[in-house]
Amino acid sequence: MNVNTQIYDKSVDRAAMVRLYEERTSGKVELIIDGHAVRVDKLIKESKLSGTGFKGFQSALDDEIIKTMADAHNVTSRSLLDLFKDQVSHTTQSLDNAVGKVWRTAQPPRTVAEDIVLRQPLYGNKTLDQGWSGIGHNEKVRIEGIIRKGIAKGDDANAIAKEISKTTFNITKNQAKGLVITSTTSVYAQADHEVYKANEKVLTGWQYIAVLDSRTTPLCAHRDGTIYPVGDTAHLPPAHWYCRSTTVPIVKSYDQLGTLEGVAQIRK
Repeated sequence: MNVNTQIYDKSVDRAAMVRLYEERTSGKVELIIDGHAVRVDKLIKESKLSGTGFKGFQSALDDEIIKTMADAHNVTSRSLLDLFKDQVSHTTQSLDNAVGKVWRTAQPPRTVAEDIVLRQPLYGNKTLDQGWSGIGHNEKVRIEGIIRKGIAKGDDANAIAKEISKTTFNITKNQAKGLVITSTTSVYAQADHEVYKANEKVLTGWQYIAVLDSRTTPLCAHRDGTIYPVGDTAHLPPAHWYCRSTTVPIVKSYDQLGTLEGVAQIRK
């Protein structure tokens, strides 16, 4: 078994652990949204939804949505920061096990974690904060649309609240789950890529690894197994919303490693 096969096998096990971690984060976010749904239901039933009272309701709804999305952002950002740091350590150790006898494996600085998780786009040019803000905006539009439609039909507050409860929050949960999955994939891939960059001299590149099942998109199936140069970030996962793909480093042969500057003669 060569070193790249060993790294690949470990990455499969690691990917399964990361997805379990992702599920726990999604569970925490779902609990936040469940509490939010209860509060919105109460707000609708206790507010005046017609005339000048609607503006007061809109203000209160804005405050509730903003607070909920902030809570969700805090939970996911902490989770992703922990994931980034742990993934960097895991990938560095995995690479060191493969080439440590001939190469002093470098670990990227821990300071890059916050920049990637909190400030850089995670998917589609959107940061994590923008992702949660977008989910909150979408929910607000849905709720206000249902209220206006209900008032036009002559429905009372209880009927309107029931309609909102039946449809709106399931959509919010689905969008939240999509954001957690996609951002987890992004941070996972970017953490690995930071290790690849720090040890670029010992790598041929990195390989795209798709999860091949009934949910795999044609795009990820097409990229699966493709090797890209270390400097290529355009093809890093996520390739799409809900993407679960990962990457693995491709280590150079020992003959190639032996020619690198900085490799001790005795190690050659």
